[in-house]
Amino acid sequence: MKQKKEFCRFLKHGLIIHGDNISPCCFYNGADGNRDKKQKIGTGKQITEYQLQWENSNYSQTCVQCINQEKYGGISYRMSSFDVIPDDITGIGYLELFLTPECNLACVLCDAASSDTWYKENIKFSIPQSKIIHDIHSSTSNYNKLLHNVNLDNIVYLKLKGGEPLIDKSHLAVLNALKHPEKVTLYYVSNFSVMPSAELLKCWQKFKLVKWAASLDGVEQHFEYIRWPYKWKKLQSFAKKAINVVPDNVMFSIEYTLNPLNIFYYDRMEEWHNSEFSQNKSGDKVDINVHSAYGILGLDKTPESLRNVIRKKYNNFIPEFLDHTPVSSTNGTLDYLDKLTIQRGLDWRVIFPEIQQYF
Repeated sequence: MKQKKEFCRFLKHGLIIHGDNISPCCFYNGADGNRDKKQKIGTGKQITEYQLQWENSNYSQTCVQCINQEKYGGISYRMSSFDVIPDDITGIGYLELFLTPECNLACVLCDAASSDTWYKENIKFSIPQSKIIHDIHSSTSNYNKLLHNVNLDNIVYLKLKGGEPLIDKSHLAVLNALKHPEKVTLYYVSNFSVMPSAELLKCWQKFKLVKWAASLDGVEQHFEYIRWPYKWKKLQSFAKKAINVVPDNVMFSIEYTLNPLNIFYYDRMEEWHNSEFSQNKSGDKVDINVHSAYGILGLDKTPESLRNVIRKKYNNFIPEFLDHTPVSSTNGTLDYLDKLTIQRGLDWRVIFPEIQQYF
């Protein structure tokens, strides 16, 4: 019998754990196409059974996000699985953990599910929140189920997310449980405002590589709006300090999420990167990883008139993102931004004057 071609390596060798819920990747829908229907972490045997279900699922339903991304010519998460997970891996090679919903920021691209600052702001303004959101913020980090039920022996890539992951001190228990840290790459998705503890910095030295990704979606007043309430001057000071305190096996990157507000201004991030944050202390290059936003401020909410302006401004890869993204209505997006103007006293039309006229 001809062996089935491997569709995605995350389905068999990847695992994402968010509280008690698990999935093979962050874009996976349930077997019935319901992305919100989660499976519980369970025992090691149950996890193996889940992986068989994921691998043999109807990809047109479960993997629609990646299929659509590729349909429009983009690089999908599925495609990246073959770069992240070696072809000779056995068991779980990629593990992604949501460490905590605790976060000191309430970024406009985020929400209460991933930030307790957002959660508290919604409470302040009497914005209804679901039981799921309340449960997320009433639970505490507990890695006992992970350490007892998931075989970590073959992990080669561990991605750590939040909230702000560096706020969570207890995840050291997971790092210390990895038998072969010299074979493992750690990847932190951080808002670049919390310095690792001395204990964590020492622990990082044991690993093959530590990637510290800074989520920065603009500079100066654009940064302060999107990454509210972080101040640009504080970020600049933090970046200079971070370069000097980390061990030599730490490499930095910038995660720039393209959305309707910041895509026109990408060149300003490049200028800051080139002059202030282009390499670590060992001379390793700091990459800018560019990807599309989804949801209420998704890149699809960029009006066609603004897209044409951006195509004229840039002769690099930036217009390609728009070419691979369909156009959607901005009605909900404008309502959301106007609501933030009232709540935070920040008028997006004043802060982004060059593009406001196209909405």
